[in-house]
Amino acid sequence: MIADIIFYSPSADNAPALPQIKESHRFISGFLSSIGFDTSSGLKACWGKMQFQQTLKESLSKSHLIIVMDSYKNYPNTAKDIICRGIGTDCQINENLLSSLENKTNLLRDVMPEELRHIAEIPQNAEVYENPSDIEPALLLRAGEQNIIMMSYRIDSVKSLFESSLYNVCCKISGKCSESISFNLATRDEKYINRTIENILFGKDKKVSVSLRAFMCYTSVTVTAAEASALEAKMSAADSVNLLKRAFDSIYFKTNTNAEEYALTVKIKNASKKSVIFSISKNPNFSLNTDKLIYTDHDRTAWVREADFSYNDLLNIGLKKLDIQSGEANFADIAAKAAQILCEKHSADYGICFINSAQPAFVCFMKDKAAIMKCNPAKIYQTFLKTVDNAVTGNDSWDEIFTPNSRPATVRTHAAAVPVATPVETTSTTQKEEENKVPAKKSKDKKSEPGKLPVISKIVIVIAGIVFSVCLAYICNYFLDSYLNQKENKDLLSLIGNMEVLEDYPNVTYPSEYDPQFASLYAINQDFKGILQIPNTGVNYAVVQSTNNDYYLRRNFYQEYNSHGSIFLDYNADIRTPCSNIVFYGHNMKDGQMFGELLKYEDLDFYKEHPVITFNSVYRSSKYKIISVFLADVSSAGLEEFNYVDPMVSPTPDQMQAFISEITSRSLINTTVDVQNTDKLITLSTCDYTFNDARFVVVARQVREGEDENVDTSGSSYNPNPVKPAALQ
Repeated sequence: MIADIIFYSPSADNAPALPQIKESHRFISGFLSSIGFDTSSGLKACWGKMQFQQTLKESLSKSHLIIVMDSYKNYPNTAKDIICRGIGTDCQINENLLSSLENKTNLLRDVMPEELRHIAEIPQNAEVYENPSDIEPALLLRAGEQNIIMMSYRIDSVKSLFESSLYNVCCKISGKCSESISFNLATRDEKYINRTIENILFGKDKKVSVSLRAFMCYTSVTVTAAEASALEAKMSAADSVNLLKRAFDSIYFKTNTNAEEYALTVKIKNASKKSVIFSISKNPNFSLNTDKLIYTDHDRTAWVREADFSYNDLLNIGLKKLDIQSGEANFADIAAKAAQILCEKHSADYGICFINSAQPAFVCFMKDKAAIMKCNPAKIYQTFLKTVDNAVTGNDSWDEIFTPNSRPATVRTHAAAVPVATPVETTSTTQKEEENKVPAKKSKDKKSEPGKLPVISKIVIVIAGIVFSVCLAYICNYFLDSYLNQKENKDLLSLIGNMEVLEDYPNVTYPSEYDPQFASLYAINQDFKGILQIPNTGVNYAVVQSTNNDYYLRRNFYQEYNSHGSIFLDYNADIRTPCSNIVFYGHNMKDGQMFGELLKYEDLDFYKEHPVITFNSVYRSSKYKIISVFLADVSSAGLEEFNYVDPMVSPTPDQMQAFISEITSRSLINTTVDVQNTDKLITLSTCDYTFNDARFVVVARQVREGEDENVDTSGSSYNPNPVKPAALQ
């Protein structure tokens, strides 16, 4: 059975961010593939009514299921309106949906805006599936064996709809029975969760799909299996959940009762941290009840809950009366000092104090710093959970972080800033007597003192010395970083084929489909994807891939900060299938490392000496012949002109030919290497400083089966008239 996924927007100018649309497409496509649908046609993005109508017409001629994503904000030109006009049906207000819509919007507004009323207008005979977490429902239109589902493009909305209803709907369309089992993990680290799931379920039947939803202190995981019978689906889902349960072990919990509290308790227990919890309140009748949270084993995680503190209580634990009487403006400091004293008293790792004042807030003291988490009076307990979660996990998402005793005179975290009271004079009598003594008379003639330099000269010499020291330190640090990065990369490459390293990583399971020689590198970093090399140059690096294109910009292979960053794949790239265009990114470093040498391809002689690129991925080894070298513009206008980083998951022959024509017409060098619309490409991209947002790009196509990997460069030449980015025209 064939399924098409279409995104519609009235125009490209007002379209939402493409990464979110692609993420929704990957989620939907992954699930549909798991229940037997063919989604190889990829995402079909339509900009404008005419293109959408044509694409929909083509899909209806061959597809059993069509999923259309758009936004209610496109009204009156939503996909729903266009489809209804096309099939000649009217939309009518669905009273149940309208009532639900009013209830949802009334939580945020007094009255539902009139412009949202059209969401409740439903085509005749359409099936409605409400979204538990959003105002936009999913609509299903059926016509014989054809089915059209209309829904939001936003990933959170997509996940919520599938988990609540569309899993079962799509399974019925495919003739399968589905079973979903949910469980929770006491972490919000989706990258870690996805990586573990991939390792555990890698190679299992594709009829199992997994979705994640992150909440405040935990992540909910839903495993869905689709089989020929309900019993087989239930057994398949349960089998997968049991495998994951053993893999996640201590952070796994299935209960949905008080999930935030339970997840936080699991984190606290695993961290084995000790804490002090108390409150400072102007209201003597107020007390923060933390008893609900204390499920943990007191032998492993000791909680010390001090009684609510009055000013006298604070005096008793050692805070000065002057500090306490300084007023509301210093309340956060007082709380931090009290927490610090109690942490020392009870040997605790952190202390949390609730301030019930004009602006309710939690102040947490950890080691030598304190942090503030302001809260809505109606959500005090929820903010308390978030505060504990931040303290346990080391999260820095606080409203303010400060060091006790170093806060400014006006505290801006409260509703109204109040100046700090002037401290009482505490100078001792002895000090005053010393200050009143008349100093001995000094000579006025400074020049008469031999061997002494004028004060100005001394200052100049000191400043010059400081500047020299700073510059020397910078230069030394630059060369040290360069040397260490080079050595680190050399050491990494030496691990290829070395199985002894695996002894240090007994819990890492190496995927069976991966090349065994890379097991050691994968054990160190599960983001590892292969080795990229340009023979006889400095380009010879381990390649990684994250869930976004920012993570490895300033991180090395060990995921530590490094100004050189890493060579990494575009997060959309698929090297397993692979996609038609695999994109690599790397910094243009001044020391020539990473992709610093790519700019040498401006020179024809350099190209002639290095016309081939090797990429040995975890799946296969491949060589690529360079076909284009060009400048690109990655500004929004530049990418609209030519998006060279498009992975082209499933391009049509015409789309592929258009892409090839673009890169060859822009090339600074005519390479004479032939390229066909069936070839697989790789793209290497790095910074160029010719203009703002400039990139230097090298594109190569895979050596075909049976083809000689050597390149005859004798006929290559400079392109006398390459197409340039608009920024250079």
